[in-house]
Amino acid sequence: MEAVNTAVADTGSGEESENGAAGTPGTPTLGQVLLAVEELWPESLAEEWDEVGLVVGRPTATVTKVMFAVDPTLAAIEEAIEWGAELLVTHHPLLLKGVTSVAATSAKASPSIGSLSPVPGC
Repeated sequence: MEAVNTAVADTGSGEESENGAAGTPGTPTLGQVLLAVEELWPESLAEEWDEVGLVVGRPTATVTKVMFAVDPTLAAIEEAIEWGAELLVTHHPLLLKGVTSVAATSAKASPSIGSLSPVPGC
């Protein structure tokens, strides 16, 4: 498990942040949200086998909408996108073990099994 850089940039100047969103006073960054998540659910309390932490994202990106879900299913991801969430926090991890393939013929990528479908064009 790797440590996540939660360095927080000041986005309250009205200038654009790294994700292209204009920073406004009081708008938290992903890094600040990660610090709040750590306070609520300390990583130190996770089981050794549990995969916790940030999967993708820049700690300096601003976050105005957060969606919570039990599993990172395609339906949950689509709902988060439709709702305009910049962050999806799930109870279960995206992946529990290392992945060697996300081919459409595998369980990891088959939409019929409830997993994520492959990225179009890949």
